[in-house]
Amino acid sequence: MSVLSRTKLQGQATYFGQNQDRKSTLQTTPLTELILDFGGIQGATHHGHTRSACVRVKNLYSRGTEIHNVRQLTIVSEEELAILAARLGLDEIKPEWLGANLCVSGIAHFTKLPAGTRLQFEGGVCLTTDTENLPCKLAQASLERATGAELPRFVAEAMGIRGVTAYVERPGTIELHERCQVWLPRVYHYPGLDILSVE
Repeated sequence: MSVLSRTKLQGQATYFGQNQDRKSTLQTTPLTELILDFGGIQGATHHGHTRSACVRVKNLYSRGTEIHNVRQLTIVSEEELAILAARLGLDEIKPEWLGANLCVSGIAHFTKLPAGTRLQFEGGVCLTTDTENLPCKLAQASLERATGAELPRFVAEAMGIRGVTAYVERPGTIELHERCQVWLPRVYHYPGLDILSVE
């Protein structure tokens, strides 16, 4: 029995981007196609089978601990970028301003897709989502530089619509405007989650 279910959800790739030096900027440089191997985008900052633990997993590991890289790609959606722009009073938010590697359109409530969701593209590439890409001050600063606006509400307004991180399950090349099929894992509500959570 398959652990994944085909859904009626389909999306389309509308932007590809790559960052080769996160120390100088969070923004990504547009690409005409996305060439992926098992480490992610060849030549990108987040490429690799492993990565150093960062602040996002500080409760589990000390900073710099080598861990499996499930953060090879950051993916956003056109629909959620439009919502965020409206909340912040901006005309638009381009994917590259938030450091996105991939932007898709046509998938409702994209950030709320459960971890383990597969995005299977027509050419065969398959990406597996990990977790929500929580908004942070770095992304806020990048957006403020790109727009020239002060955006103190960015973190609060972007929560739940900032996109997700993902890793490559099947490598290959994704072409611009290529469509993808959404496959969902079985999702359960863990009993007693509210009283078990300590943080």
